Amino acid sequence: MRFRNFVSLLILLTGFAFASLPAAAQGSDVIQMNVDGAEPVLGVEEENAAMNAAMAEARRTLPVFWSLFDTYPEKADAFSIKAGFETTTGTLEHIWLADLSHEGDRITGTLNNEPLYLPEGVKRGDVVTVYTRDVSDWTITGNGRKDYGGFTVRVFADLLGGEEGAALRASLKDQTLPPFADPAVVDALPEK
Repeated sequence: MRFRNFVSLLILLTGFAFASLPAAAQGSDVIQMNVDGAEPVLGVEEENAAMNAAMAEARRTLPVFWSLFDTYPEKADAFSIKAGFETTTGTLEHIWLADLSHEGDRITGTLNNEPLYLPEGVKRGDVVTVYTRDVSDWTITGNGRKDYGGFTVRVFADLLGGEEGAALRASLKDQTLPPFADPAVVDALPEK
């Protein structure tokens, strides 16, 4: 079975550790993949329509993210991007990046999670370069330490349900786009 959409939930988003998933979640579309000593990681099959739609929406709204990032450079630590990286098995592992910079389609950041399936030697804290096409999610931490964006996190919250889903949902703002986003940028977004 190929897994494409991984998200590490312990770092950056919630601080909520998943000791074990409830039986309902274990039997659903969510697969828990842990390696001894690693952060809890959840995955879904690459055909998961909700996850693929969430990643497409994150890429579609990326201009809003960059508009705010460029407008508030003093708040750069509130901005994160998740990008897919080719694994040693030919699948994608999605990892959060912090300490971002961008120029055109090129994005540079620091791996904010410990990779599980990337080539040996790649580790948390490494500086990497990705491109817009690699982006699978983004977050902007707002007031109250809740995140805008988090498109894939919202899908995992729905798939998990129960207390785990509620904990994820509690880390997110109700709306995905900040109300203070530049209306001209929002209006210029491509159609869904």
